[in-house]
Amino acid sequence: MAITVDLGSAGAGYTENEGDLTLFAAATFVSSDDSFADIIEITLNNALPAEMLSVSSLPAGYLSSYDSVTGVLTISNGMGDISDANWESALRSVQYNNSSDNPPGTREITVIASDTVGPATSASTPANYTIAITSSNDAPVITGDLAAAITEAGNYVITVADLEEADPDDDGVELTYTVTSPTHGTVKLEGLDVLTFTAQDVIDGKVSFTHDSSETLNAGFEFSLADGGEDAVLPATGTFSFAVTPANDPPTGAVTIDGQAQENATLTANTGTIADNDGLGAFSYQWLRDSVAISG
Repeated sequence: MAITVDLGSAGAGYTENEGDLTLFAAATFVSSDDSFADIIEITLNNALPAEMLSVSSLPAGYLSSYDSVTGVLTISNGMGDISDANWESALRSVQYNNSSDNPPGTREITVIASDTVGPATSASTPANYTIAITSSNDAPVITGDLAAAITEAGNYVITVADLEEADPDDDGVELTYTVTSPTHGTVKLEGLDVLTFTAQDVIDGKVSFTHDSSETLNAGFEFSLADGGEDAVLPATGTFSFAVTPANDPPTGAVTIDGQAQENATLTANTGTIADNDGLGAFSYQWLRDSVAISG
């Protein structure tokens, strides 16, 4: 009579970030009089870094170890009592855990019990088990520095470092930025004013901000970042700020002369139309006669 392992079911369901899931709660184990298992290997096929197998508890004297590279959980009887009941207890304590925010859909597990020291070594027929994983939508996270410098009236191309995001299960065109409350400028996509763009547009260097030439030291825009909103996940929000470097604007207007240029007449210099966006400050003018400065 060979060693027989029955896992109690063909598989189980697992929800993303569920934590530890007990796998073989109804497992049974039967060995023959001349074949006593001394080791069980539970293999997580094609194991990934974010997942593992473990045991919640073991019979007295039993030992376990997990190899994260091979995905093999090994349970040995050590100095414990070899009995079918103890092996059943050990199997029923096996747990699965996956900490990934973007796990695969299914995982396959194989269980083999072996007698490695008996008169005639033997092993059970491999028992297979499938874990069906249900993913959940993870909210996007804004990780960029959300700050840059821009020159008055200038244009700045927004980089990934400025407006970077992190979303385990969406990227590129699946992530949409929506601009609200732009101040002292406009957001542009390939030169056109827009209020929405994608993360892929930022990656491709298509998004920019153009300052409106106002005499301010700050500009920017508020925004939200959405990934589709599955599972009622709310958008992330943020504020992008620009430090504006002022530019020297040329003055506008000109001096005009009121009155008639004739003997004994009075001429008045009218400076009312002269202006400067940077502040007018003090200025001077010079009377000329036949292009020669008049003194006094």
